[in-house]
Amino acid sequence: MIDIRLKSENMATHVAESERLYLEPLAVDRHLEGFHALNSDERVSRWSYRLPTKDLEAARKLITIRFPSAEKPFIENYAIILKSENSKETAGEEGEMIGVIGIPRLSYDGLAAEVGYGLIPEFWGEGYASEALKMFAKYYFNSKREFQKDHLVAETEPKNAPSQRVLEKAGFIRGELVRDAFEVEDPLTGEKSMRAAFHWKFDPPPVQ
Repeated sequence: MIDIRLKSENMATHVAESERLYLEPLAVDRHLEGFHALNSDERVSRWSYRLPTKDLEAARKLITIRFPSAEKPFIENYAIILKSENSKETAGEEGEMIGVIGIPRLSYDGLAAEVGYGLIPEFWGEGYASEALKMFAKYYFNSKREFQKDHLVAETEPKNAPSQRVLEKAGFIRGELVRDAFEVEDPLTGEKSMRAAFHWKFDPPPVQ
């Protein structure tokens, strides 16, 4: 069982902590390079249907849509930080950014918050994604926000088996396969098409 702790006075910028990871609010000044490392990799960008970022300036433009706005005030995103004692690199006292997790959008009916996440590929296969997702889910339902929802949901394409395993390990329940779940646009041609996806749902544990 993974021990997950929510924010305390001793956690500085972190909002949640697990055995190996921290979550801290995504910020340009602290996380731009890590954000670029994540989004410049084609293995990551292929699932978001956009071109990889080519430089820090492109990453800077992309990261701005990860912050709340007047049109999308519900957005919240966090850097996934690998604690320094678990990092293979010299990451310093504060650890190393290995990914991003958060709420990029609401469900189509507006009743649930849709969770999204991504890890830099060199950190795949270590259980970090499911650990971060468990931590985020606990944080989400144990903190208050203006646009709080009662459920978390996610969508995965049938071919994205690794992401499906992450959701299963984090306690999400897979629902039906929706044939025309969402529309995507080819970043090179501009051609639009519909994609099928499994719908996943996470309900908070009952209050004791």
